[in-house]
Amino acid sequence: MLRSQRKRCRQSLCESWLPLKMICPLLLTLNFLVHGLVPGSGGNRVNQPSSLLVERGQSALMDCTHDLGGSYLQMCWYQLLPGSGRMKLIVTTVPFSSQPDFEDPSQGDKFAAAKNEAETGSFAVTDVDAGDDGVYFCLHRDSGGYEAHFGGGTRLTVLGKKLPPVVKVLGPSSRECRNLKDNERRKTLLCVASDFYPDHVSVSWRVGGQEVSRGVATDNAALRQGENYKITSRLRVSAEDWFKPETEFECIVSFFDGTGNTNHSASIFGGKGLSRGT
Repeated sequence: MLRSQRKRCRQSLCESWLPLKMICPLLLTLNFLVHGLVPGSGGNRVNQPSSLLVERGQSALMDCTHDLGGSYLQMCWYQLLPGSGRMKLIVTTVPFSSQPDFEDPSQGDKFAAAKNEAETGSFAVTDVDAGDDGVYFCLHRDSGGYEAHFGGGTRLTVLGKKLPPVVKVLGPSSRECRNLKDNERRKTLLCVASDFYPDHVSVSWRVGGQEVSRGVATDNAALRQGENYKITSRLRVSAEDWFKPETEFECIVSFFDGTGNTNHSASIFGGKGLSRGT
């Protein structure tokens, strides 16, 4: 029974997101079009914790509940792999089953899953290490196999090390063209924050000491780079503002290491492109 349920969990990846319906039957992983974002098929009717920060070697426990009704007996758990946009099925279980059905039987020592009632279930990652980083998604499916609903995902971060970001600001290209929409000359500054861990960061900009949001475009999420992370942000300003040599353009990266936030910044002055970092 569980093997047929697991097959339905693979099918749910397709049925819950129509644009990939043609691709899913050929894949056991799901490639997302937007990094770090998953289409919610159940809204907040399937609930799971949004994030967990766990020290290396400990266990991460995630509960998953729903209000979809007693016919939603099947629970599946998936991992979205950092930086790859791929999601893999880990385990399938139903109430009162003696053993959960793992996609890879050898992972029974690494993961655990239980579903004692139709509306509630749990999933655990034991002895966590850096390779367990990622977002874990709970799915509940009705016993008829007609509907499946994802939760919003639980972002697991393993706190084995704490490395603050190295921040740099790069000046605009001298070849940057006019804005074709309004024929206004603009310049783009690039902020790069790299070599940090964990990946809990936010980026903001200041121009002349004042925080700005207009013209800012920041990556949706930090990208995995080896064992650490990297994030970039762009600021578009008018050429007139850029060529004022006394104007400072500062990029501030707020970094959460699991216990508190620290700010790390770098800046560049207009015109000549003199830079500094902290």
